[in-house]
Amino acid sequence: MNWKRLAFWAVLFCGLLIYVVLFERHEQPRPAAVLPAETFARVLPLEAADITGLLVSDGEKTVRLSLRGKELRVVEPEGARVAPDIIASMLSAITEAVIVDEIEPGQDQAEYGLSPPAFTLQVQASAGAEPVTLLLGASAPSMINLYASLPQQNRTILLGTYLRFSLRTFLDNVKTE
Repeated sequence: MNWKRLAFWAVLFCGLLIYVVLFERHEQPRPAAVLPAETFARVLPLEAADITGLLVSDGEKTVRLSLRGKELRVVEPEGARVAPDIIASMLSAITEAVIVDEIEPGQDQAEYGLSPPAFTLQVQASAGAEPVTLLLGASAPSMINLYASLPQQNRTILLGTYLRFSLRTFLDNVKTE
């Protein structure tokens, strides 16, 4: 191969490269916007540190937690215990649960698995205040969201959360002595 031919091919490829860089720009597709959880209203406008008491029941098993020192500890059934990381995980799921949708008033509660509820959750935020009750019902068709009722506010809502799994894990890991 001689120098003239090499120079010709080098100039040709450089020219094509310049053409591609200057004229063949394609806009990168933008990913679909995903709404962060902060755009939805939280069910309980609390942080985990604000919770002083908790009652979790699935109709068969009831566990009550109360603030002892800086941590929530199981007080009922007496002598029962749960690993602190499971309690922390459950508290995180409770405080981060968001309202995805609100169901029109007057709907049949049984249609949403709320009569009777799958879980009853009572959250005590401060001493002397009335606890907030949350009744958890059936899963929505997505299997992630679930229906819930706030009886004090007479509202039925759709939660975006894995709360059902956290509560089931919690109740399944309560160990009695």
